[in-house]
Amino acid sequence: MSDARLWSGDPDEIVAQVERQVLAAQARSDAATRLVTEIESIEAAGSSSGGEVTVRVDSSGRLQGVAITAESLRSGPEQLEKLVLEASAAAQKRAARAAVRLTESSIGGGLVDQLRGQYESRLGDLGEPDEDDGSTPRAAPEAGLR
Repeated sequence: MSDARLWSGDPDEIVAQVERQVLAAQARSDAATRLVTEIESIEAAGSSSGGEVTVRVDSSGRLQGVAITAESLRSGPEQLEKLVLEASAAAQKRAARAAVRLTESSIGGGLVDQLRGQYESRLGDLGEPDEDDGSTPRAAPEAGLR
């Protein structure tokens, strides 16, 4: 739209149109701020395939807690390392899926595909989210995850 068309016509209607655009922009900004807050509050748990190790990570994948069974301690350092890495990868993928899900329900469109692509380039295929995939807004740590 040319500047001449934008500013031609009824001055009151032009002011009203600008005010509507400002309100719409503010609403989008508020929604984006809420989304960022919700994503930052995500925590997700993941376990090794046998359940010997469970970890909890925040939305950035930073470790928040670890629970290790006595059995896994007897498996030796190399095996314990593999179990921790396996559990951590599972938790990070759950957190990423939760962030994608929140973004999809809030914004949708190409941004979701871009976000999923960024996570998958770092974590591998995220798979499809479960109904309850263990990701939650930040809450008190589960027993054993301190």
